[in-house]
Amino acid sequence: MSRVIAITMLLGWCYLANAQSSEVRSTAEVMPYFWGCQEWDGQPEAKRECSNEKLVRFISNYLQYPESAREQGIEGTVYVSFVVEASGLVGDVQLLKDIGYGCGEAAMQLIREMPRWEPAMDGGKPVSVRLNLPIQFRLKNSDDEKDQYTLSWGKLSGDTLRKDELPDNRYERITVRDAFGNECYISDLDFAYERKGRLSRVRSNGLVTAEVEKFLKKLKPGGNLTLTATVQKGVDFFQVSRTFHILK
Repeated sequence: MSRVIAITMLLGWCYLANAQSSEVRSTAEVMPYFWGCQEWDGQPEAKRECSNEKLVRFISNYLQYPESAREQGIEGTVYVSFVVEASGLVGDVQLLKDIGYGCGEAAMQLIREMPRWEPAMDGGKPVSVRLNLPIQFRLKNSDDEKDQYTLSWGKLSGDTLRKDELPDNRYERITVRDAFGNECYISDLDFAYERKGRLSRVRSNGLVTAEVEKFLKKLKPGGNLTLTATVQKGVDFFQVSRTFHILK
């Protein structure tokens, strides 16, 4: 039975009581906005809501749940501090609270990959502000939720796959659909092959790449090939799996 994994970002801002220097503030008349909400200029409440939604979507798309944390069932909240400079760039990323197993590093890397923000404003001038962001890592085992999704690979049916079907089928699309038949965006695709107690795997960004093709060519009959696709629903990531037993 495959495990459904969700990643939820707990959105909330905590401002430091003391800035590290006179150039970095703890608050401002107008706090920074995540990029992409210029259409709401002049409407601060709507723009703040847009900023929060854009930030949630960015984290949903790019936050990676470390493999070691998933294997150990690690859950919890990581707190990261960073500065939105007067230029809008993100800098001085610091880890305030970690839960281990690579989660802190994953959260910090996510912050470093953020696009330029609209900077904080004070007295009509852009200023640098330090923010804290709590990011929650959560694992969810839910067979009911898993059953809402189906993974398909070309025209393959059932749970067996002949060795001679692999060369042709490697060019077929891999899709995941929800209970209503809507196709879901695949952000990550994992191919795992187990035979005689030995496991090998390869990953891609949702496509059958040249590396995946090379991997599939090496598979032998008698083993199990498991496809695991990571898809997004709201601010959650779900992993949907399907296993094929390879025949001669």
